[in-house]
Amino acid sequence: MDFSTTTKRLLLKTETEMGWHKILEFYEENKKHLEPVEPTRDTHFYTPAYQLQTLSIEHQLMKSRTYLRLWIYLKIAPQNMIGTICFSDIFHKTAYLGYKMDYRFLKQGYCYEACKHAIDIVQSEYDVSKIKAYVLPSNIASIRLLEKLQFHQNTSHSKSSSICGEEKSMLLYEYSKERNSEN
Repeated sequence: MDFSTTTKRLLLKTETEMGWHKILEFYEENKKHLEPVEPTRDTHFYTPAYQLQTLSIEHQLMKSRTYLRLWIYLKIAPQNMIGTICFSDIFHKTAYLGYKMDYRFLKQGYCYEACKHAIDIVQSEYDVSKIKAYVLPSNIASIRLLEKLQFHQNTSHSKSSSICGEEKSMLLYEYSKERNSEN
């Protein structure tokens, strides 16, 4: 599945299997930045074979319209991957949002711009009306981003996840198209 779209400053696109090296480079460059806030990685995560297999699986899921991963590039430097947005478990008008940004491009509004545009796409093209996102309570920047995107914390639900080999509680944030259209 090939798909691309643009915002004022960004190019969002699916990545082909030929792009595995850019994805691996992104993860290697951001390993220290991402590992403290993401689930514990498989021992083979940082290998070409793992990234190729992941791309293949993601493409199958995208064909079934239960998944969407967009890689983020700057329009002025379209060869440099700076992040990714993912909608998983797209089912019954609901999806789960995840995102990652290169540490060198934080606090510049890129993640907000990309997420805002991607949310519009998943709502119109996939008929999603509710989007959920899990976040660590200590990840203040991500919580602020979700709140800016008009997500609200669901205080009645949380889960735990293995982060750096330790079970940590996660908060659930939700975005509802109906709730936000009322405001």
